[in-house]
Parts: sequence; C-alpha cells; structure tokens
Amino acid sequence: MTDKLLIPQQWTRDQFARLLKAEMILRGVSIAKLAEKSGVSISAIVSYRNSSRDVPLPKLVAMARALDMRVRDLFPDA
Repeated sequence: MTDKLLIPQQWTRDQFARLLKAEMILRGVSIAKLAEKSGVSISAIVSYRNSSRDVPLPKLVAMARALDMRVRDLFPDA
C-alpha cells in the first residue's frame, strides 16, 4: 500500500491548497502552529499550501486532526 495521496480525482492540488489555507485562517492556526500540532514539517505544509506537492495520507490525517476536522471535511464536494 502506498502513502501517496488520496485527494479525490476531481480535486486538484490547487483546490486542496485553497481549502487548507481557508480552514487554517478560519481556525486561526498558523503554519508553525499546524506543524507543531500535527508533526508535519513547516516546509511540507508550505508545499501543500502552495500546491507544489501531493499530501501523503498520514500527513493528511495528522493535519486534519490538528485542525479538529475529519479528513473527509477537507473534501466537501467529494
């Protein structure tokens, strides 16, 4: 089994990046705070927010938990 991403086919990196940014703003969570709470590196979070790399499943789960969300909440139209 691979850790490669699970973003639904119809979702693009850009859509995910926009939603991640929006949820972080809504919850008042900085990149540094999300990194601290999730265990995901700051550089990785920056890459996900800039849509420059795919999000592996374990990191997606960790970020969702750190934002007090379910993974499926990160894909509202999926």
